[in-house]
Amino acid sequence: MQTQHLFLIALLLIGLIKMAFWMNRKDFNTGVSALPVVLIMSSIILEVLVAGLVISGLLSSNMANEQASLKALEIAKSGAHNAITRVIRYVDCPQSVYCPATSTLVIGDGEACINIEQTVNNREVTIYSRGTVQRREKYIKIVLGIFPARGTVDVQILKEVESPTNDNDETTSFTECSS
Repeated sequence: MQTQHLFLIALLLIGLIKMAFWMNRKDFNTGVSALPVVLIMSSIILEVLVAGLVISGLLSSNMANEQASLKALEIAKSGAHNAITRVIRYVDCPQSVYCPATSTLVIGDGEACINIEQTVNNREVTIYSRGTVQRREKYIKIVLGIFPARGTVDVQILKEVESPTNDNDETTSFTECSS
């Protein structure tokens, strides 16, 4: 697309230069100063068009980055919901063979890396889910309350976080998923 624009600009400039030379013929004496005017006008047109192409390229790049971030967040949410389902199904999660502490979930063109940690006398499970799309990463943190007497699992915290941290703002041991 950009090469087509540059080709059209080159044709326009060639046409303007030909017109300026035609106006400077000896039998056409009234347009002696036309060449500098045509060249100045064509350079102004060229600068405006190049600036427009640069700005449109930057805007489309920013839109693609924003879309990748949104996809990464959705993939992180999907991974978190997958982990919640596994915790509900398998009582001894994350020690179960069917519910590993670290797992990978491939969704479309992205990947969810899921970490499940059991804490507080097996009454609380913390899940970190990282969604990755085109080098964009988003994290979701979920804290589940486990109540064996009632037979329920309650979501206590579900939020997007910058990076995996515990309550004391110390980085946890987020285990990287194998690719």
